[in-house]
Amino acid sequence: MLLLFSVVSSAAAEATLFDYSSSAEFKFSSVDSLDALTVDIVGTSCEAADFTIEVVGADGELAYRFERPLKYLIPCMVLEKGPEEQVKELCTRLVMKITSKGVAKTTSGLPEKQEPPDYPAFCSYHDEYDSLRERNLGMLCHAVTHEASTCVAWDPKMQEVVKVLTCGF
Repeated sequence: MLLLFSVVSSAAAEATLFDYSSSAEFKFSSVDSLDALTVDIVGTSCEAADFTIEVVGADGELAYRFERPLKYLIPCMVLEKGPEEQVKELCTRLVMKITSKGVAKTTSGLPEKQEPPDYPAFCSYHDEYDSLRERNLGMLCHAVTHEASTCVAWDPKMQEVVKVLTCGF
């Protein structure tokens, strides 16, 4: 896995430029080949930065893309007041969580459906959740907001990405 990151200050704009990138290879769209996973955080500040995940198949085709303003994933007001090293560390952990082993998984590792707990959390399951679990498909899990995450898988039958599971508060 290659991890590249930097924080650059622009003297003219006096703003920190977020420029984090990480890439890894994993099996997602095919059991026979590796796909390229890239996670980027780019912008002039936490409030203005975009968080992007892309998976490109071995055939060079884009298999999955997720983009969201970084401020929906990280509490920017806390980051903006912290020292630059703290900002760098938190952004690096977010990138590493996506690309580390264990985050890119297979659907067979998912738990059985569970009834909603007594506290205010939820999980939304795909209609074919049990079937998707049995098929052992390549899967990628990532945050979608401060308080929710999702897992997606490539369905070779449908030739598209399906949202397997979304959980949050």
